[in-house]
Amino acid sequence: MRIRKDGLKKMKKKLVMNLRLFDGGDGGQQTDAGGEKGGSKSGGTFTYEQLDEIAMSRAKTAEETAVRNFLQKQGLSEEEANAAFQQYKDQKQKNKPDISSIEQERDSYKEQLEQMQNEKILTGKGVRAEDLDYVMFKVSKLVDDKTDFTKAAEKLYLTQPALSIAIRQEEKRMGMALFDRSRRPLGLTPAGEAYIRAVERMKYLEDDLGRELEDLHDLRTGRLHIGGTHYLNCFLLVEVLAGFSRRYPGIRMEVSEDSSARLAKRLERRELDLTFSCAPEQIERFKHQPAFFDNILLAVPRQMPLAGRLAESALSAEDVQAGRHLLTDCPRVPLKEFQDLEFILLQKGNNLYDRSLCMFDEAGFTPKVKMALSQLVTAYRFADNGLGAAFVSDRIVYSIPSKRLLFFSIASQQVNRLFYTLLPQKNYTAHAVKAFIRYLLEWFGTNENFPALQQLANGRTDLPQNPENIEIEI
Repeated sequence: MRIRKDGLKKMKKKLVMNLRLFDGGDGGQQTDAGGEKGGSKSGGTFTYEQLDEIAMSRAKTAEETAVRNFLQKQGLSEEEANAAFQQYKDQKQKNKPDISSIEQERDSYKEQLEQMQNEKILTGKGVRAEDLDYVMFKVSKLVDDKTDFTKAAEKLYLTQPALSIAIRQEEKRMGMALFDRSRRPLGLTPAGEAYIRAVERMKYLEDDLGRELEDLHDLRTGRLHIGGTHYLNCFLLVEVLAGFSRRYPGIRMEVSEDSSARLAKRLERRELDLTFSCAPEQIERFKHQPAFFDNILLAVPRQMPLAGRLAESALSAEDVQAGRHLLTDCPRVPLKEFQDLEFILLQKGNNLYDRSLCMFDEAGFTPKVKMALSQLVTAYRFADNGLGAAFVSDRIVYSIPSKRLLFFSIASQQVNRLFYTLLPQKNYTAHAVKAFIRYLLEWFGTNENFPALQQLANGRTDLPQNPENIEIEI
């Protein structure tokens, strides 16, 4: 069949997707007065999450209708039908597979398979069965993001006689066993744990000495490994790192991105030179110094229903960029005013998740949680597309202003966050690290792109203040 070109154009026009045909009434009514549209620019405004939500909602409604119709046809009263339907839902829930158990079992099998593969690698290098667990333990200590098990085994590799002699000599010199060979997998004895801690301390001292000698050789060079979360790297550190690199081109920089908790663990293992945190439980574990502030705002999509009295307290993105939310005369709104809204929260383990729970507890209500996400920037973008209200950082609004959101300063001390620079507990701090800390403080103290620190100088008393004792000597 041949189709003329003008006929094909007409067919394309008819095929433009309009989500309003699929939505139950309000999911496709979202307007977009001030920003980009999601999905097809020639059709309705939509996101993948909206499509998924609409599909699941329709399927659930269809299932419930079918079951209730069947029960009514059986001659049941409305009360009996409701009871029978509830029993059906309860039984369906019980029959759902336990995803958590399945995932745990899968992970267990993966660990066993990995153990077998690693043992095969070591036996291929001549390691005897009686020493396999010990060598496995030592090699695993060398595995990291850049070194897989095979490369780690090559780093550690000793001839089998030399390895056996070395183990026995150390245990003879110590006068006690370092490893408990009565159980599998091999475990350290108390003496072995003390021995490993001492070896690690000696390694740290060697690393410190190497860094100090590097500094003595040339103060213009060095190494710097910084850890930051996605939010910090994108919205607070990127310009700082660029400026620092221009000032100190001879310092080699490496940046790792991970969650705050995992970065703290890496700092503890001396895998990083420094990281940042505003969580007290992490700050107290390390040498620390105040670095910068941010302020948490509640972002609410403009189309969400709000009480008329809140209109005077609402801030635009331009207001936030001008620093109005930090002024003493800016209205602080009780969070309880928003208890009827659906919220987008961050997942457990994130500092803002903990602060959000504290604010809800202070306000005396349990929030309606629409979804929980792992990244603050994602929560901001979802709120910007009308999926719910979200707590966001003013630093994001400075960089990515939205015309589709209203911002509110919440009446709680939890919205004020002071981030600290964290360093490992060690005696020597390298020149490159000190130089970066000095530059960081200089940048946040003078840069006019961030009004937060400027407003602090204007007498704002409800923000956290720098402690008098700075613990990092720079």
